[in-house]
Amino acid sequence: MKAVIGKNEGFTLLELLISLVLSMLVLVIVGGAMKLGFSSVRSGERRADLEERFTSVCNILDSQIQGMVVLAPRQGQDYSFHGDSSKMQFASDYSIWGNRRGCVFVKYTVETGQDGKQVFRAEETITGTKIKKQTVLLPAADSVGFKYFVRKLKGEKGEWVDRLKAGRLGKEVLDVGIDLVYGPRNTHMIIPVNVRGIADNIAGLNQ
Repeated sequence: MKAVIGKNEGFTLLELLISLVLSMLVLVIVGGAMKLGFSSVRSGERRADLEERFTSVCNILDSQIQGMVVLAPRQGQDYSFHGDSSKMQFASDYSIWGNRRGCVFVKYTVETGQDGKQVFRAEETITGTKIKKQTVLLPAADSVGFKYFVRKLKGEKGEWVDRLKAGRLGKEVLDVGIDLVYGPRNTHMIIPVNVRGIADNIAGLNQ
């Protein structure tokens, strides 16, 4: 009997096209997954940076306001505490840069850019000198605003005001309210002003 030898069968053009299409689909799926993974990592890093910056700014505000001191004017410079909804200035014994040469005069300002975002800046001057340092606390905040809780006499009911002038006719500042909206964070801080206890410890600076 004669043996029947079958023909060698190869891939047809249709099979090659199907294989090519499936390979491309796998590459597209893998590429999309990798892109999504990279985007998630970048988004997570950005959120972490926002959280870290926001927490640092809140700590700075709390430390500088609670470290507020009363200093007499020197060389024509008024160190009194005053401000409004978009700026605030006062003397403090806490420096952002860890200054140990004395008190610093702090100025906070809020400026609105063309994109509608607000830039929150801080400036420090070592009292009695012209040495200044500046930094941007929040580069693109949605909202930053200040309010002040004051009362005229002890025992009287206080009130929140949007503006606090240097000559405030004996009004006592009890708290500073700060509204911050930055990225996903939205918070309202109320920071007590503890001037007297600190002022007693540095009375010599007012001479």
